[in-house]
Amino acid sequence: MTNDYRDYAATLLRVTLGVLFLAHLGLKIFVFTPAGFVAFCEGLGSRQQSPISRWR
Repeated sequence: MTNDYRDYAATLLRVTLGVLFLAHLGLKIFVFTPAGFVAFCEGLGSRQQSPISRWR
């Protein structure tokens, strides 16, 4: 494999992973919604914390 093909392969991998990341983000925001995520976390027994409460 020459260096040219390695460059193309790396670019293809980065673009593919970027598209998958954006698809995952869209799924979380538009399908499950932030309110659904909060409800899921509360169902696990987790409660919402503010950034300041972590420093106490």
